[in-house]
Amino acid sequence: DIQVALSELKQAFHEPMSHGNAYLDINKMIATIQCGHTFASLYNQNSAINSILHRQRDKMPFAFRWIEDRMVVTYDATVDRVIPEKSIVLEINGVEVENIVQRMLPYISSDGDTSAARLARLEILGFDFQYDAFDALYPLLFPVGKSLSLSLRLPDDIIQEVVTDYTTRFDRIDLL
Repeated sequence: DIQVALSELKQAFHEPMSHGNAYLDINKMIATIQCGHTFASLYNQNSAINSILHRQRDKMPFAFRWIEDRMVVTYDATVDRVIPEKSIVLEINGVEVENIVQRMLPYISSDGDTSAARLARLEILGFDFQYDAFDALYPLLFPVGKSLSLSLRLPDDIIQEVVTDYTTRFDRIDLL
């Protein structure tokens, strides 16, 4: 499996590509090793990669945890406070959260082939000292427009559509 992944990576690098796509391809290859300690770090990249991964206004304006495979909002970081905590995010920009997760999981390293461990690495906890894989992967895998559309199941079981703005990692930290 590793040899196949290395061959695919080598082939991908025969063509010009963006820094973001290179980061994705490297992550996908490394994830085949199935070692939670081996990954393309979010912390020690050069300034160009840091700018792409961490400094853009393309981040979710909320923190969340995965509870029973559901994206549950733990903190709202929108300016107008429009995302109730404990809401379950059903869709992001019209794409079901389950589909977003399935698209992201191949890029996440974990010990063995365990979806639960990889899913936990896709949480946004909102700590100022931590980079989040979801923040880095989502904008590389899904188109990010000027506004963010969310379908939420509120704590009182009502489905609500919310349109808000993306944020930066730093603005989210400040609001949290």
